[in-house]
Amino acid sequence: MALRVTGGQLRGRSLDSSRGSRPTSGRAREALFSRLQRQVEGGSFLDLFCAGGTIGIEALSRGAATVAFADRSAAALRVLRSNLSNLELEPAPTEGEWRVLVRRLDLPRGLAKLPTGWPTRFDVIFADPPYAYDDYELLLENSAVLLASDGALIVEHDARVALRVVSGLSQLDSRRYGDSALTTLGRS
Repeated sequence: MALRVTGGQLRGRSLDSSRGSRPTSGRAREALFSRLQRQVEGGSFLDLFCAGGTIGIEALSRGAATVAFADRSAAALRVLRSNLSNLELEPAPTEGEWRVLVRRLDLPRGLAKLPTGWPTRFDVIFADPPYAYDDYELLLENSAVLLASDGALIVEHDARVALRVVSGLSQLDSRRYGDSALTTLGRS
């Protein structure tokens, strides 16, 4: 399925999605980034369960200083790397100076020990686990420690699933887009 970047420098550019993924709708991406523009522009962004990287690439297009992508699927990361290459956003070969990092991690457990060179805190963390996912509590706990004090953690999930907020986080917003919901949390 072909998608398009909805805003920023790369607006209108095509992206491929990985097989079996359900990319965040253009409407939801527009709404998300209009609410988060202050935190995204010049900030650090972590795209979890990134699949083809639509959200993280959108963040780069809209001015994020750095974006780290993580997924546990090698096939999804191949699609992501192809998208980045087509947009001339090659990931850093080393952990020194970087704008884009791509790593295969066992999520959410892999968040407990991020690779060397990754930021210790992110201004925005976006997580879009598979709909059948059922370990939201661990995902929220492991993400919370990586969130900047005034950062935003956004979780895309089945709209019929209510997220149980864990200690250290508070729910700031939740919006429904068809069968999906975007729930925004911050540090409490």
